[in-house]
Amino acid sequence: MSEIKENPYAPGVVQQKHVHSEVEAIRHAHLSHEASVKSIGLLYLIGSGMLLLAGTGYFITGIAMLNDGNRPGEPSLAQFGAVMLAIGAFLVIYAVAQIVVAIGLRKLSPWSKIPAAVIAAIGLIFFPIGTLINGYVLYLLFSKKGTMVFSPRYKDVIFQTPHMKYKTSIVVWVLVGLLGVLFVAVIAAALFSA
Repeated sequence: MSEIKENPYAPGVVQQKHVHSEVEAIRHAHLSHEASVKSIGLLYLIGSGMLLLAGTGYFITGIAMLNDGNRPGEPSLAQFGAVMLAIGAFLVIYAVAQIVVAIGLRKLSPWSKIPAAVIAAIGLIFFPIGTLINGYVLYLLFSKKGTMVFSPRYKDVIFQTPHMKYKTSIVVWVLVGLLGVLFVAVIAAALFSA
C-alpha cells in the first residue's frame, strides 16, 4: 500500500505559505517599532519605581513634620508637613498610574496610547532631554507604524509569528547595565549621606 502524499502545488498549500510569509513580512517590518514601544513601557516602569521611592520619602517626612509640632520662632512644621504629605500622595498616585500605563504599553494594549501620550506631553516640559525623549515617545505612539503596532490586526500577526523575536544589541545591554549601576550608586550615596 502506498501512502497518499499532499500535493505541494495544490492552491490551498501555496496560498497558506504566501499568507504566512506575508504575516512574517508585516511582523519583520514592525518588529523594531514594537520593541521600542515595549522599551518605553520598561522606561515608565523604572521611572515609576523612582517616583514611588520619592513619594514614600515625602510621605514619611511629612508625617515626621506633623508629629514634631511647632518650635518657638520657627514657621509651622505642620504646614510644611501637610505640603510634604500632599506631594508624597501625588507622586505615589502618579507612579501607580504610570505602572498601569507601562503594563499596557508592554502588552501593546490600544487603551494605553492616550495615557502614555499624556505622560509624554508632561515630560515635554523638561527641556532639552525630556523634550527630545518624550517627542520620540509621541512619535512611537502616533506614527503609521505605531498605529499598526497597537491595532487588533497586529495582535493577530504576533499570534501567528511567535517565533519572531527582536534581538537586542549588546551595546544596548551594556548601556542598560551601566544605567542600573548608576541608579544603585545614586541610591547608595543618598542613603549613606543621610
